Amino acid sequence: MRIRRLYIGDFGILRNQTLNDLKNLVVVGGCNRAGKSTFMQVLRYLGYGIPQNKSVPPANVGYMIEADVTQEETQTDYHIRLSGYAEPVCTIAGQDKKISAASLYGLDQFTYHNLFTISLEQLTRIPEGIKDKDVVKLQSALLGAGLADIANIPGLEEKFLKYAAAIGGKDGNLTVKGFSSHVQKIRDGDRRKKAALSQVDEYNNKQKLLSSLQEQEESLRKLIQELKARQDILEIVKSNYDTLLELTGLDSLLERHEGACMPDNIRVENHSAVEAAYKVFRDMKAGWLRQYEELAAGIGNREQAGSIAQLLVKHKDRLQSFYDRLSGLQEIWNSLESIQYRLKEHNRQIIERISRLNAGWNRDNMNILRGLRLDLIEESCLMEAAGEYKSIENKLNQVNLKLDEANSKYDRLNGQVEEWQKNAPAAGLNLYLWAFAVSAAAGLALWFINPYIGLFLGLFGVLGSFLYVFIKGLGQKEAGLRLKELKAEITDCKTLQEKLAGEKELLEKQMQAVDAYLSDVRNKLGIQGKISPDGILEYYRTLADITGRLRNLDSEKEEMEKKFRELTERVNEIACVLSEFDSTFAGTLSEGDKQLTPDVWSEIQAGIKKWHGLMEKAVLLENTALQLQRERDRLLQLSGLSYSLEGLSGSEQVLSGTGTEPYLLPAAVCPEDLDLELSAFERQIEDYLNLCKKRTDYLEKRSRKEFIRQSLERAASSERAAKAAAVLDYQLNNPLELFHKIYNQFPSKEFMEREYAQAVRHIQNCEEQLEKCREEILKTKTQLEQLSMTEELEYSHEMIRQGRTGLFQASYQYAVWKAAAWLCSEIKNGFMNKMKDELLHKADGVLSQLTGGEYRRILPKDDFKDFSFMLQDGSLQDNSSILSRGTREQVFLAVRLGRILDIKPALPVIIDDSFVNFDRAHLKQAVDIICRLSQTHQVFIMTCHPHLVGMLMENGCSAQYWRLVKGQFSPDKGLELMKYLSSFS
Repeated sequence: MRIRRLYIGDFGILRNQTLNDLKNLVVVGGCNRAGKSTFMQVLRYLGYGIPQNKSVPPANVGYMIEADVTQEETQTDYHIRLSGYAEPVCTIAGQDKKISAASLYGLDQFTYHNLFTISLEQLTRIPEGIKDKDVVKLQSALLGAGLADIANIPGLEEKFLKYAAAIGGKDGNLTVKGFSSHVQKIRDGDRRKKAALSQVDEYNNKQKLLSSLQEQEESLRKLIQELKARQDILEIVKSNYDTLLELTGLDSLLERHEGACMPDNIRVENHSAVEAAYKVFRDMKAGWLRQYEELAAGIGNREQAGSIAQLLVKHKDRLQSFYDRLSGLQEIWNSLESIQYRLKEHNRQIIERISRLNAGWNRDNMNILRGLRLDLIEESCLMEAAGEYKSIENKLNQVNLKLDEANSKYDRLNGQVEEWQKNAPAAGLNLYLWAFAVSAAAGLALWFINPYIGLFLGLFGVLGSFLYVFIKGLGQKEAGLRLKELKAEITDCKTLQEKLAGEKELLEKQMQAVDAYLSDVRNKLGIQGKISPDGILEYYRTLADITGRLRNLDSEKEEMEKKFRELTERVNEIACVLSEFDSTFAGTLSEGDKQLTPDVWSEIQAGIKKWHGLMEKAVLLENTALQLQRERDRLLQLSGLSYSLEGLSGSEQVLSGTGTEPYLLPAAVCPEDLDLELSAFERQIEDYLNLCKKRTDYLEKRSRKEFIRQSLERAASSERAAKAAAVLDYQLNNPLELFHKIYNQFPSKEFMEREYAQAVRHIQNCEEQLEKCREEILKTKTQLEQLSMTEELEYSHEMIRQGRTGLFQASYQYAVWKAAAWLCSEIKNGFMNKMKDELLHKADGVLSQLTGGEYRRILPKDDFKDFSFMLQDGSLQDNSSILSRGTREQVFLAVRLGRILDIKPALPVIIDDSFVNFDRAHLKQAVDIICRLSQTHQVFIMTCHPHLVGMLMENGCSAQYWRLVKGQFSPDKGLELMKYLSSFS
């Protein structure tokens, strides 16, 4: 099979490349990364499809390959199309019939890839990428000749021998491996059979011993049961010993406890609530004292703190209002400062504009400007006057221009008239007569010399003179007509001059009137010197804008002063209130000469913030006092106590809420008086709490006693204690009596623990005796069973039977595995004896030629996984691992080429730089072989080495050369390709 045409639409670096008229030997040369290996993959996957793995270079859009091939054996043409990852589509040329591309190749994909695509990595025993499971498949492909079936025989033989050895060892000895257990069972059965026949008199003695041992076992069991019951009782009492001790102590303590009796009016149940409330009360009292000290520190006068606090509370709403409005007042202040700065800036800008507009004006002229009334009507009239002035000026310029043109035309026409009047008719006739006479005389004179010339000159002179006079006459007639036209034009020009002079006079009068109006405006605006109407209009507009800005500036200034007065009134109100707390604010703005300055405003701000903060503390102090009173009333209500007022001072009556003042205010009591007023109440509450603690302690101990008693009753009534009491046969009315009885037997817990340890040791000794007794019973029973003659004989016979049956089965299986291994060995040996001369026959010839006859034969190993080699002298090399790298590559190249020569049909062979490790002599031999191979097969060689191209050319075989540069193919000559590749060496 030969590929005639190959189109690569998209495959890795190769895109839109066509190779036409491909010969049997195709050489593709290119440097590294030019696309040679990619081209090899194109040829490799052409007939089998592109696999979806990372070893294939990615397509730019989608894989696309087309090829036209010819099956040379049948001379049939086929077209193969490969698109994406789909199976290749193969059609017969000229027909719609489709066939499988793989059937066209006749080989499976694995065999074609590993035989016909030869890269350097494949020239080894196990090429890179070949998995263990594919090694046998590879060897079968390399060896051929039916090796696909025979290659598994050595493995089967080894497996069968392994199975047989697991049963009977290497030689089938009955004492080893799987035979030994069955033989041993037969021997044990025979021995027991003999022993059973010798035991007769011993049976009855063992029966009597067994009865005695069973009675001893029963007595020990009952003793252990009683000891364990005693142990259980001791253990339960021991685990509850501390509880019994606590119960006894509680009985003694409760009889003389102080909390056993309690007055009826005391509400003990609220003890926790009162305690928590009293803690809150004390924390609140401490908070009040702390707040008072903070307020006094903020005021700076502890003696006046109370009175000032009253004033702060009194004015709290106003102070809060001042504080809330402080940010708004600050915004107004900032706004006024910003407005003031902006007005100053605007005033400066207006003065600068006035100075730029008229250098003679300054700040003193601003009042004059304020008095000017520059309205839109006046501006409109000025704009019309300026426009009219410009229009008259333009018209006057045009009239002057036309008048100058008319004067120039008049002068020009007069000059033309003078020129035309110079041409007179008489002068023309005299000239004709003189010319006629001269011509006639000359013709007559020449007549005597030459009649023809004389006649010709005479006639020519006469006719020329006539024509000149005729033409001249026509010109004089035209001059007359032109003079008439010029005179008429001169008359029209005079009329135009008079008309334009009148228009000019009228326009000059109009301009004088407009100029007079503009002069009045200049005088009104104070403009010095001559200025254009547009300049006057622009001056007017600028001045109107300045006066407008002045009026706006005056209006904004009045508004600012109004706001400033309002802010001053508000600040004065704040200063009046603050002066009640701080005399420094008195008269801050009340005096007429005082102004609201930034310093004054900063003092007012600081004063508001200071006294607002102190007001909040005073209000908090007042609220804390109110909460303190409410908490006191709550404590009295919870405890059930009555607060007596007898002997209390007036301030204490205020605290109780029954005096003239309903609440405890910060101004009413100082911290020292507060401690005195509340000490009696606090002592009363603390006495209540102490009494409640005693009562609570009594109730807790009584509850604890009841809990312990119930707990001990549950323990005494437990199933374990009940069983122990039943075993020991205790007769008790109350289960708890047993605990007290045992508890009273021991003066301390240590004595009980020693008693318990002795009981445990006694039980252990008895259990050991019981265990020995049971072992003797079991041993005796076993001996009795063994002494039973009938049963022992039957058992021994069964053992012998089972041993023989197992030995038969194992022997049979051993024989089967050994026979299978022998058959595999015979098949392998017979195959090798028959095929040893046929296997690798062609590979032998290729290897011999490659190595110059140094190696004669390639022989497969017994397991078909490697090769041995016969040298020229008949010696053998056992495996390929001992070969040099170059020789090993020559061996596996020879094996592949030998198989390629055996396979029909002849498929394309792809070689990708497989000769890089060959020296020059061996490379030359390889080139000879490849050239002969190209006579029967199409061969593609990819290389980057110029010397390989040179050897192909020296060989003289017909080859087609292609240059590959970055994925682009171009046909080339061998010599040029060799030079190109040499440039990269």
